[in-house]
Amino acid sequence: MLSTAHVHELVNASHYHQPPGRDPIPRILDAGRESIELVTGGRGWVLHERGWVEVTPGTMVWQARGDQTIGRSDWSDPYRCLAVNVVVDPDSVRRVPRLTRWADLEEVRWFTREAVRWAMDDAIDRGSVLAWIYGRLLFQASLSVRQQQASALPTPLRDAQDTIDTRYAEPLRLAELARRVGWSPAHLHAVFRAQLGTSPHQYLIQRRLRAARELLATTRNPVGDIAIACGFADAAAFCRTFKQAMRVTPAEYRRRQAA
Repeated sequence: MLSTAHVHELVNASHYHQPPGRDPIPRILDAGRESIELVTGGRGWVLHERGWVEVTPGTMVWQARGDQTIGRSDWSDPYRCLAVNVVVDPDSVRRVPRLTRWADLEEVRWFTREAVRWAMDDAIDRGSVLAWIYGRLLFQASLSVRQQQASALPTPLRDAQDTIDTRYAEPLRLAELARRVGWSPAHLHAVFRAQLGTSPHQYLIQRRLRAARELLATTRNPVGDIAIACGFADAAAFCRTFKQAMRVTPAEYRRRQAA
């Protein structure tokens, strides 16, 4: 689990605009500092693994000790970025890959405006601002990693996952799922195990339980109705499966969420 306990202070958060017709002067991060550059426009390049890598809108460049900030820019279309600098533990290392992507550029622009706005507001607790800005960037980087991992999976396996994710409330069978993606049931089961560490049936149950947890936490619907809505045969089967997985009953889980 990723943690922000190593982060101690927000130094600054600004929307940097590289001047046209020249390259930036890169800096190398010292121990005890992290810098995140979220590209909002234009084009730039960062030195990464012994070569220059292009960064475009939505790219997050996560710099820790020894890393170099963006070092080249398109002279006619210079890059712009949200630059966030924080103080961290001296022995801190990057928690996420150096280069990730925030796919929704509307969100990128909104977040940049809000991050700069609140970073400049001295009336807001600095710790709260730090937690929100750094936590959101960390979340988006982690989400990008998950998306990259998913895109690396075989297409039939991704199709099987998508089918389960959207049709989990239906009585899906392994044979039907395999037929939909063009694999045999045995092959689909084997690849699920090898790539995801679980079986199609277990993945389906976990998806149903996640949907049930959301409904328990956000509605007052009867447990029996939630069981049926999430694909379980009846309330008894749902309660048995839920307690086995969560170590509490659905009712107790709901009480804890409400508390």
